[in-house]
Amino acid sequence: MRAVADQRGSGIAIDEYTIRGAAELPATLAAITQAKPDALIVDNELFLASKAADIAAAGLPAISGGREFAVAGLLVPTAPASSTSFAAPEAISTAS
Repeated sequence: MRAVADQRGSGIAIDEYTIRGAAELPATLAAITQAKPDALIVDNELFLASKAADIAAAGLPAISGGREFAVAGLLVPTAPASSTSFAAPEAISTAS
């Protein structure tokens, strides 16, 4: 995703955050919130889907995959609930 944004010269900065387990989620969400991104992209990974309500509670505009995220209150689901990927949330902000 970062390569495509760079290639297009879109002025979009993408910061990737890795979460290795449930214990890291609160601190990672706090770091993302503190970075004040314009939006959050959350991959449709089983662990993240199980934490959809916690991610939505961060209050950031977000897009994501799967019904779990839409039900939890994230902005836009981008994929059916059955798709799976293995990346952590990425925060996006426009370059100033």
